[in-house]
Amino acid sequence: MPKLYRIYRYARFLLDRFKYLILFAAIAFAIATAILYHLHPDQAKPETHKDLGEVSFGVFELMFASEPALPYPKGSVISQVVYFSLPVLNILGLAAAVAQFSQILFDHGLYNRAQAEHADGHVILCGLGRLGREVLKQLDRRHRLKRKHDVVIVDDGTGLHDVDPEMISKEPIIPVIRGDMSHAETLRAARVDRAVAVVLMTGDDTANLEAALLANELNPRAKIVLRMSNKRVSHRLDALLKRSLSKTFQLIDSVEGSAPKCFTLCDEMTPTQDAPAQSARALPEAPPRIGWRDAHPDPDFVAPQPDVVICGLGRLGFGALLLLRPYGRIVVIDHAPRLHYEDEPALAGVRVVHADMTLKRTLQEAGVESARAILILTPNDTENLEAAMVAHDLNRTARIVLRINNSRLSKRLEGVLRDAFGDTLRVIDPAQHAAPHFVNAVSQAYESQ
Repeated sequence: MPKLYRIYRYARFLLDRFKYLILFAAIAFAIATAILYHLHPDQAKPETHKDLGEVSFGVFELMFASEPALPYPKGSVISQVVYFSLPVLNILGLAAAVAQFSQILFDHGLYNRAQAEHADGHVILCGLGRLGREVLKQLDRRHRLKRKHDVVIVDDGTGLHDVDPEMISKEPIIPVIRGDMSHAETLRAARVDRAVAVVLMTGDDTANLEAALLANELNPRAKIVLRMSNKRVSHRLDALLKRSLSKTFQLIDSVEGSAPKCFTLCDEMTPTQDAPAQSARALPEAPPRIGWRDAHPDPDFVAPQPDVVICGLGRLGFGALLLLRPYGRIVVIDHAPRLHYEDEPALAGVRVVHADMTLKRTLQEAGVESARAILILTPNDTENLEAAMVAHDLNRTARIVLRINNSRLSKRLEGVLRDAFGDTLRVIDPAQHAAPHFVNAVSQAYESQ
């Protein structure tokens, strides 16, 4: 966006703030000119009669200059009242203008609000968490948002301190509306009525859905892209929205794209000879959730050693399991007493160790020492890092895929830990791989304009 156009926007915004003061001055000027033109005593004499332009200039001088051109109107009370009132009105008007300018001078967010107020054909990004910041960066790289397109950020303030200041405040700026995205006044301040897309990326599914429905009410034409963390709810809700509402809704999982990346990072493992031949989707009905050792009648039974150990069966862990299931034996470590996906057919025959993955004995029980790949995918960065170091001590040849949610930390860690882990470590940031799906959705909204 050219800087001159942004300055023009700002000028229009300021003009709007002074419009009532300017209107009042214009009305006072017009009334005073009319009264003095018709009622000033000098207007009755041909030798002192002034045309409308001269009277108008005289009124202007009375309002804004120290030496008026019009003589004092002797004999006309109404003209005398106007003659005395104009300088007083001038003083009051100047005082109001100074007060307004003082507010503008110290209000650093005024320019920010001006750009948001006049945004048009823009994208509204709600939520500047890890995913939101990554989407903003990738959108700017692909579409040059700061130069070619308008974008407005809506955030409650919690995510702003982690954003690169130059990304937002360096000219051309990206305006930020601080507020609750589920409130109509917040979305109106972001000019949702003129937006081509609204992207909702907070970690709260309920808040995202509420804001999405509100945005659709305020602008049925805008594309609504919302992050959903619950995979089951996401699938059902997606079908429901497409049937009952407009086709503008698109739901995206916050870890979408990360599971295929985990599969790739496992070095394209080839199917083992004794791996299940059927697809993960064609697996038999899942048995009760107990470990192999407990289910086998022989107390001396030793479970086969796994090819892959997955630590954390959340959305990302389950997605990785679906892709890796046909390629070898899998053992899952999860400390939760009841798994969210335990009724899924894909878990049939998969051994689950319900214990703390950061403990050496837990990893040994899961068979980490003989595994070809170890995926550590819980949402807790500290525990993931601790488990990765313990796993590496137990098995220095296995490929370790380590999930780090902190984008800045993941970049630094990958370089630092490579020295300690060698070439066996791969760090994955879910936001980095989910962001392109949101960017593609915005690209489609641009193309449909």
